[in-house]
Amino acid sequence: RRPTALVREALERAARLEPRLHAFLGVEGEDALARAAALERALERGEALGPLAGVPLALKANFCLEGHESSCASRALAGWR
Repeated sequence: RRPTALVREALERAARLEPRLHAFLGVEGEDALARAAALERALERGEALGPLAGVPLALKANFCLEGHESSCASRALAGWR
């Protein structure tokens, strides 16, 4: 399946289950969809991609991702980028 389809499915499932699970501090849906679209363009150009390219994932809040908040679920670090 296409990366954007996988990401949409993951986002829909997260949105459906999050009210009950409270598993995510935040979901970067627009960023994930943009990255998936870029992967699809790379695939169309015939570029070689790694075996996990396009697979949606979740990161713990203590990992830093450029341009995104990394609070470690701590109020003291709220808004830290």
